[in-house]
Amino acid sequence: MMTAVMVDSNVMLDLMTEDARWLSWSAAAVENAADRFRLVINPTGAFLDKSRGLLGQADTMLAVGLTDAAGRTAYLAGLHAAQALIFERTSKVIKRHRGVQNELQRLTKDEPRFDPELRAFLARTYNLKAIADYDTDPDTAVTAEEAQEAVETAKGFVARIAELLA
Repeated sequence: MMTAVMVDSNVMLDLMTEDARWLSWSAAAVENAADRFRLVINPTGAFLDKSRGLLGQADTMLAVGLTDAAGRTAYLAGLHAAQALIFERTSKVIKRHRGVQNELQRLTKDEPRFDPELRAFLARTYNLKAIADYDTDPDTAVTAEEAQEAVETAKGFVARIAELLA
């Protein structure tokens, strides 16, 4: 089994932007490492990019009245942002919803910049996802107010996690 080596995000940026100063060095470093190791890319940026893209989708869904979908998407934006924080702090990728929620609670319990409202966000909005995905009662739906609040809180949640990672 080959040893895994994580490719630094700065090296990835050099390659993607074809940075005039660092491109040849970064390309040579990756090529050299690829001959001897299994290369792994840090998923933090991908998780945050996914979160931000989902926030844009949630805004669009709200604008056209898709409140169930907007609530679900707000939750997923938060989930991916939480995965970014978890990976940065533990080097683990947790995929199960409950596992992400529990690990986020553990990691942020003593973090003064992560207030209780944000700490409760995933558990609270998971209920919106459950309504959107599983509830078949025609009288049960995510209200416009619930969806709007979820999307706005998700924006703050993602921004705060990005701030903690900066």
